[in-house]
Amino acid sequence: MAREAEHVFESLTCGEGPRAIRQGRLQQWLWYVLPTKYLNNELGCMNRMAAAAAELFGELGLDVFAGICRSETTAEVFQAYDRSRSAGLAAMRKAIGVSGVDPPDVEGFEWGSVMGMVASRYT
Repeated sequence: MAREAEHVFESLTCGEGPRAIRQGRLQQWLWYVLPTKYLNNELGCMNRMAAAAAELFGELGLDVFAGICRSETTAEVFQAYDRSRSAGLAAMRKAIGVSGVDPPDVEGFEWGSVMGMVASRYT
């Protein structure tokens, strides 16, 4: 599991250390990158990587992130991907929507693609 934890850490920090980890980045990695970009179809791979991530975050004192890795939401997203890619993507979109990380759509207001310094700290 140490190898998986090291991989998770490098994937989420890009060499910048634990302060670079953001909830949005973790959710994207767990709910999209891990199920769609990893070429390992081995049974239980997603769960094993999520468990390694949870262990790592627990050791770092990042209990909220560890909780996301262990959450029912993460399990549901993984189960949806096991059924089909389209089911997984739908579950991922739903999970991100209810997580509160992405800003809501507001009538008459359009979010831009460029973030200011304050906004970038939360992605």
